[in-house]
Amino acid sequence: MTTDELIEQAKGLRQRIEPYGNDNIEPSRAPGAKAQVCQFLATYAGPKISFVAQANEAGGYASYQVGQLTAVLDAYCKALRTADLISKQDVKDVTAWAGIRNDAAHGDWAKVEDHNRVRLMLEGINLFMRQKTP
Repeated sequence: MTTDELIEQAKGLRQRIEPYGNDNIEPSRAPGAKAQVCQFLATYAGPKISFVAQANEAGGYASYQVGQLTAVLDAYCKALRTADLISKQDVKDVTAWAGIRNDAAHGDWAKVEDHNRVRLMLEGINLFMRQKTP
């Protein structure tokens, strides 16, 4: 999933959980919001990342808890955008190279018998590595 797609998913989740912050609804739906946010962050950011710990610590009244969770999602989106060190085209190239690599690794020889395609992949990877490493 690309950075832009992750950000859109996080924004969509934020919108879905905002109504859970109503303190007048019994039973509170805030624990459901917390579970959704924690699962999203653990899946896409990794279970040991600080965003998951922050989401797990959210507590209090439903409105306060959901406010904390939306703040964590906003911080996650900001971190994704800030860390976006590769372009959308780079992501597409890496995905294509991974597909060729997987075809070869799984013995799907019909998909890798075009030597020009494999050569272009190798040249692209070498160029990418030279551009992105100091």
